[in-house]
Amino acid sequence: MEYGITQSYVDFVGNRTLAPAAEQELAYCWDIHYKRAKLHNIIIAVNTSNRFSFMVYGLTKKQLWDVDDVMYRAIARMMRLTGYTDAQVEHYFDLAGRAAITTTHGEQAVQQLREVVDYEAHTSLPFEASAKLQLGISARLNQVAGPACGFPEQAQVQPLEAFKADMQRLGVL
Repeated sequence: MEYGITQSYVDFVGNRTLAPAAEQELAYCWDIHYKRAKLHNIIIAVNTSNRFSFMVYGLTKKQLWDVDDVMYRAIARMMRLTGYTDAQVEHYFDLAGRAAITTTHGEQAVQQLREVVDYEAHTSLPFEASAKLQLGISARLNQVAGPACGFPEQAQVQPLEAFKADMQRLGVL
């Protein structure tokens, strides 16, 4: 598992040495953008292969430093909310291996992330102040079709369908 963090994230958490993104199955790679909105720390994460996305709101600096734990919890919850069993979620993480914090996963992956961040910035959905994982915004992000690194033969993919296709291909489903 790799979590590629953007420069804004690196700038916020301080000078952190990052390994370059490795040659890894893209379905186990997530690029993460940090931003601040309404005095709250927010991350937006996008799966590099399939555009499956979510937003986590109201993070502390300590939580931002412990991105592995935040990501594990958010990915697991998003998978459960979209119909995956606990066993399937654990199987995904077992296949992915130990998490590494890296640079982002290339120009096309960063472009996917930018598109999701821009879409979120222009959505009219309010933040759910009592929740870290922003379910309404995350659901909306996963309805936006676009190009995905793991599906180069398709001009547009639906994130939930592409995530499911990846999970089938990997043997999670």
